[in-house]
Amino acid sequence: MKQAPVAIPVNSGKPARSCDEEEDALYHHRPCPAFAVARAETRHGEYSQRMAFFALTMVNGPSWDTSRQRREQHGWDEHATFMDRLVEEGFVILGGPIGDGERTLLAVEAGDEREIKARLAEDPWASMGLLQIGAIQPWTIWLDGRQSSPTH
Repeated sequence: MKQAPVAIPVNSGKPARSCDEEEDALYHHRPCPAFAVARAETRHGEYSQRMAFFALTMVNGPSWDTSRQRREQHGWDEHATFMDRLVEEGFVILGGPIGDGERTLLAVEAGDEREIKARLAEDPWASMGLLQIGAIQPWTIWLDGRQSSPTH
């Protein structure tokens, strides 16, 4: 039996706020940012809660070879395979180098920072000292131009 989607807080770790609060007065022309509707359907036909979004900055580690481009670094194929798997699993939403290429920005969907650290610790580049987490920031998304798949 399918359960109806439920409203859950998007910004993890903070108490949920009602749309009747002062924030609604400021942003009345937009949908309430305090809640998102979970519509992720599991393989068994039930709805599950969505996890929070995070913005991560990844930085080159101490073993990074500055004489090589990113795709020429030792273990590139293993790292690329690992990252592709994180995308297929829905953990990484968007990602790629930013600015001069010294940093990478990842948008991820996870339960909390511990999950993020644990998942990224499995990256072959992490154990090789080529890539490490620079910063993890919770990200409350108010605007999203990506097309959603139709719901039931």
